[in-house]
Amino acid sequence: ILKEGSVEEVDNMFSSMEKSDCAPSSRLINYIIRMLLEKGEIARAGNYLSKVDGKIISLEASTTSLLLSLFSREGKYRENIELLPAKYQFFNGFG
Repeated sequence: ILKEGSVEEVDNMFSSMEKSDCAPSSRLINYIIRMLLEKGEIARAGNYLSKVDGKIISLEASTTSLLLSLFSREGKYRENIELLPAKYQFFNGFG
């Protein structure tokens, strides 16, 4: 599912895991966040970033690096930074 990159299928899989009380791995959530950001799905990526908060999950260096790269320059991502949780909007100050 993840290799094909179907956003809806990923959302459904993640939702099913949550309903089954099956905690997704940090690696899976980071992969989903990167995939969504690369597809320009900023609001959905923000939703998954908010799932990281309050859990024993941390962002991987590659996810943080992608966030910095995308949101530190002018353009579509910078214009939509408010779609991210407030905690991640500090990227707006870079660049």
